[in-house]
Amino acid sequence: MNYRNEKYPKKIQDVIKISEKVLSQLDFKSAPFLKEIKSDSRLMDKIPAGAGLYIFIEKGKAMYVGISRKVRKRLVQHGWGKVHNHATLAYLITEHDLGFSTKKSQIQHAQIKIAQERLKNCRVITIPVPDDDPFLLYFMEVYLSGSLKTKWNTFKTH
Repeated sequence: MNYRNEKYPKKIQDVIKISEKVLSQLDFKSAPFLKEIKSDSRLMDKIPAGAGLYIFIEKGKAMYVGISRKVRKRLVQHGWGKVHNHATLAYLITEHDLGFSTKKSQIQHAQIKIAQERLKNCRVITIPVPDDDPFLLYFMEVYLSGSLKTKWNTFKTH
C-alpha cells in the first residue's frame, strides 16, 4: 500500500487480464450517443454515478478514453460544460482546430460549442471501476487508450 492506503495489485498480470477482458467485450455499434444519454433517464441510470472509465467513439473508432470518480457527472460536463476544466476534451479539440495558436482564456464559448456538438454526436461506452481501486482506473485508461490508439489521449506531464 502507498501512503494513502491504496492497494497495489497482487500481480500486474491480473490487471492486464481485466483490461483485456474489457477490450474484448467492447461493442461500439450499440453504444448510445452522448446526447441520448443526457435526454433519456433510463440511459443515464445505466451510467456509473461513481468511478469508472468512458470511451468516446466517433465514426466507429475510439477517439478518447477518460476516467472520473463521477462518470455520470463528467460526461455531462464534456457535452454541456462552460469552463475549460469541465469541457477539457472540447477545449483540446478546439485548440487543435484553431492550430494551437490560442490560450484557453482566448477561446470563445461559441467555438467550444462546436466541439461539444461533435462530442454529443459521439457514442459513449462506460466501464465501472470500484472507487477503492484507483490503480486499476489509471492503468486501464492508459492500457485501453494505447490498445485502441485513441487520437485525443496524451500522457505528457507538465
